[in-house]
Amino acid sequence: MKPIGTIPSPYGVPLKVFHDPERSDNPDDCYFHDANDCMTMAGIHTPADRQKCFAAMKALMGRGGMHFQVFLDHGGRKIPREPLVQPIAKAYDELRLVVGNGEGRGALENWATLCLDHSDWAARSKAMIDAIGSARKEMKSWQAPGFVGALSLAKLATGGMEHLGEQEIDCLEAAAWYAVSAHSQWREAGVRWLEPFRDTWFADWIRTRPVYRRHVADCREAFTDLPSWLCGKGGAA
Repeated sequence: MKPIGTIPSPYGVPLKVFHDPERSDNPDDCYFHDANDCMTMAGIHTPADRQKCFAAMKALMGRGGMHFQVFLDHGGRKIPREPLVQPIAKAYDELRLVVGNGEGRGALENWATLCLDHSDWAARSKAMIDAIGSARKEMKSWQAPGFVGALSLAKLATGGMEHLGEQEIDCLEAAAWYAVSAHSQWREAGVRWLEPFRDTWFADWIRTRPVYRRHVADCREAFTDLPSWLCGKGGAA
């Protein structure tokens, strides 16, 4: 059976969605994931754990449902949720005072629009990486230290993210961007969410995103609280 589409997972990997109208009398129960994506949704990363979990799932099939405990027993976990404290001093307000109605106003509003235009963090993150990649190319002519541009971009991204008004972090992409925001309490929350996955899901995610890695490396010069593993360099700072 071919999937009808994909949805984001909490761990930076898209999940295939299947539909079988004969599966149930309840239309909502006719949509489902395959075993591999169920294990991804449960956060099971290592091949050995996934192999054992798959065997356990097969043994349970046809016995009246699949309990989440089977995933917990094989390296799975519930989705982490890290509370976010909304800062009193807003990066957006600070930048509005600085740029006024000058040329910088457009960039500031564009970041707010970019963040609000996407309904999920997977799409939002891709757009943010594209925007930062383009901006970094333009900034090469500045001949300024990398952290200067990174700090400017972090402030703009933070101004955009403030418009989301989120109360918690519940996925890898969100954590990755809150971890390099201009607010220290957001950075701490993002790093806390990511830390258990630094050698697994997050390591996989940053491996294919060099623009993010370079941005983090430059941000670490401005935000010295950021650990080195956040840009793919092993060990904490």
